Amino acid sequence: MATTYAAFITALANLTITGVTRKYALNDTPPSHINQVPAQWVRPAGGLDHTPITFASDNAWPIHHATLIVAIESIAQNTAPANYATTVAMVDSVNAALLTAHNANTLCSEGIHWRITTGILAMGESNNYWAVEAEVTSDG
Repeated sequence: MATTYAAFITALANLTITGVTRKYALNDTPPSHINQVPAQWVRPAGGLDHTPITFASDNAWPIHHATLIVAIESIAQNTAPANYATTVAMVDSVNAALLTAHNANTLCSEGIHWRITTGILAMGESNNYWAVEAEVTSDG
């Protein structure tokens, strides 16, 4: 269970996602280029919130926010039908990995919630990838 923001991001980066062949750890992100896909890493988007600490709150856990990214394939490969199908399948794989983490409370003590989107990920000036992004928030 993650108690610090760095621990939350590290645990999120270490999720096992079916179909992903390369994971970038906290000290390797964001990658400057991707040489093996599908690849996953975490963008520390949103940071950390903390609810007010009162006598009744019993020192509530902080709320963490981050985005889990999976780059599928370079757009330049021009294999849109295959990449579309892979992207749709990757949404299910990311969802399954997050559900497993939620059920095991490996990311935080109170659970997580997430929103998964698909789209085009811009890397650098000219590298665009089919991608899946999951905005993940701990529930405290």
